[in-house]
Amino acid sequence: MFTYPVTVSCQAATSHEHMATVTALTYTVYRIGSAVGSAISGCIWTQKLYPEILKRLGGNVSMATAAYASPYTFITTYTWGTSEREAVVEAYKYVQKLETVVALVFCAPLLMFSLCLRDAKLTDKVAHDGEIPEGEYTTKDEDPIADWFKACVGKFKKSKEVN
Repeated sequence: MFTYPVTVSCQAATSHEHMATVTALTYTVYRIGSAVGSAISGCIWTQKLYPEILKRLGGNVSMATAAYASPYTFITTYTWGTSEREAVVEAYKYVQKLETVVALVFCAPLLMFSLCLRDAKLTDKVAHDGEIPEGEYTTKDEDPIADWFKACVGKFKKSKEVN
């Protein structure tokens, strides 16, 4: 969902000569993030689901093992409305809630960083035709976020000089 907009945003903020590197780096970081997310999700499912099923089934080890090891066989044996099926559904709900909370925690920095993206002005000018000066790839407009950071750093430097 975020791959293409993030890639375009990164490409819009770089020069033509660095485009391949930035694109490759963007996709690499995306894939590493996906792998980390999948690993964490797998850990949550494997470490939390069985104990939760066992707890909700009242400590019945054989039934909990059957529900965890072969859920499709379990649901054909214990149909909707049975207390065993409801207990397993509640265990899955609990683990899914944990998954959602962890996903939101991981997405919070992403959303915060997205507020710091610059609004690159995309024009019809072509860099290799000489219409854009060498080394420049965006127009020099106001950048309130960069101005705010510069002001904060300036205050920090002044306070260090005083001490």
